[in-house]
This record gives sequence, structure tokens and C-alpha cells, in this order.
Amino acid sequence: MGSPNNLIALESSCGYTAMALRDIKPEEELFAFYSSDYFDDVEGGCPCQSCQHEAYTQRDADKQERQRDMQHQAEKDRIIIEEKQKEQKQRWRAKQKTKAKES
Repeated sequence: MGSPNNLIALESSCGYTAMALRDIKPEEELFAFYSSDYFDDVEGGCPCQSCQHEAYTQRDADKQERQRDMQHQAEKDRIIIEEKQKEQKQRWRAKQKTKAKES
């Protein structure tokens, strides 16, 4: 990998402007340098506004999906509890009937 020959400046959308740091020959590969913290603490890994918007939109969608999953699980748990309570009542009633017949 070569040394940096251009400087990248981010713009407001998902794009960038590259400024040459020296003369670049035709078909020469561009090498850019990103500081070690360039992608740190950035939602989705890219600091441009478009990617940030997409990352936050995805994060919100993931949060909504987790909430739906939790609501669905809570509903399933509620049904299971109601079924167990119903079974307990039936066993209690059966026990009461047995006691009544014995007396």
C-alpha cells in the first residue's frame, strides 16, 4: 500500500471530495489516510449524514422489532399463565367434588 496521495473531505450526502496532495499520474491508484479514530463512535461505521441517517433508521427499526418480539413473548406468557390457572381451577374443582362425594 502506498502513502497517501489525496485528502478526503466528507460532504453532506454520502459522497466525498478528494483533493490531491501531489500530482497523480493517469491510472495511479488513490491512497487515502484515515485517522485511527475516523470510524470510532460512529453509528454504522461511516460519518456521512446519509449513512448516519440510514444507521439510525435501521437502529430504530431494530428497536421496534425487539419491542414487537417482547410484546409477542409477553402475550404468549400471558396465555400460558391463563391456561395453567384454568388447569389449577379444574383440579381444585375436581378435588372438591371428590371430597363432597366422600362425605
